[in-house]
Amino acid sequence: MIRDKPALRKHPELALTINVDGFGDPPTRSRSYTQFARDSRRFHKGFKLFYEEDTDLMAPPAVLAMRPRPEVIVYE
Repeated sequence: MIRDKPALRKHPELALTINVDGFGDPPTRSRSYTQFARDSRRFHKGFKLFYEEDTDLMAPPAVLAMRPRPEVIVYE
């Protein structure tokens, strides 16, 4: 959803966090997050899950086991 990611700038008073979201099963979601984390070193890493849309919703221990560990986790 970010149209011009290179244009995003850090701000000293903000902790800019990008959430990886989307729908899918745990392997698909984990791959998406791993790719994002590898490509994004400028921002804090977030991971968003959906109670109704995700297939086989990932439990907190599974999310916390991802590397690098997400800094923000949102269940919606």
